[in-house]
Amino acid sequence: MTPPPRKWLMDRITGDSKYGDRDRPTGPCCWVPPTVGWCPALLEENICCKLVGKMGAYTTEAARFYLMHLGFMLNFISILMIAYSCLGMSDDFDILSNASFSKLTLSGDVGEMTAGTVMRVGLRSIALSKDDIAISVINFDQFCEVDGFDAFMDQNDCDSCQSMAANFTISTMFAAILILPILFINVSRMYSGYDVNCSKCFSGILSLASILLALNTMFSYTILCRSKFYSGIVPFSVDGEIFPEKESYFVNYDWQWGWGFIFLIAGVVLKTFELMINCCIPTPSITRDRKEQDTYEVIQDWKE
Repeated sequence: MTPPPRKWLMDRITGDSKYGDRDRPTGPCCWVPPTVGWCPALLEENICCKLVGKMGAYTTEAARFYLMHLGFMLNFISILMIAYSCLGMSDDFDILSNASFSKLTLSGDVGEMTAGTVMRVGLRSIALSKDDIAISVINFDQFCEVDGFDAFMDQNDCDSCQSMAANFTISTMFAAILILPILFINVSRMYSGYDVNCSKCFSGILSLASILLALNTMFSYTILCRSKFYSGIVPFSVDGEIFPEKESYFVNYDWQWGWGFIFLIAGVVLKTFELMINCCIPTPSITRDRKEQDTYEVIQDWKE
């Protein structure tokens, strides 16, 4: 069985595509990767890539132009938002104050912690302050060693956040990093002469991976770290004993989501819309039509 004609694919790799109006994206980084030409049967012509490439309802050049530009914009804003969330890994007080994932405000005195104390929880540490004056920054691995930290969580759970810190940081970083190559694919897919099944499929895989990594951070942080802190109205005795048999007073642990968490959610929402846009634009028919590929083989290059 003879292999399918691939001149159309090689021209997309070298930037010499004669398809459509022959416009091409600026810069080789937005062309089809050379690796596709090394193994086209596996990376471009397999059934999965063809099915993904065929998927979509908007086939006109105008739809491709506007929707792929919108996808690029959504991706660009998304990577900025998720990158901002990565600032929650910092142990600098000022950075953590603005990019924390959650914020706690105490309504009453608890041991050494006085009413009005604010705790901002990041991905590797917390920042304590009172009346906008910094008190200290405490890393997750110090929770079990700091005197008075039982005012915020049960000592049996003091290592819960630290055990997941690596997961938080790695997932959030890679959620942002994986969006970068998708920006180049967005540009290449704006031009029908440089769009291939592999690009659409690979973009979808990277987008899905980025979304899942961000969701992993959001849910693991909420369930395995944030939920371990005291929340709501908690009873205390006069000597500071928590959950005593006879309550003396109550302290309200007032939690709010921080900007780091909010920006991560916004980044995931935008990334989801971009993934939908990528799915709505099918690749050109030449990527699947053998007759059209045969015709392309005899097209002669033109000179101005």
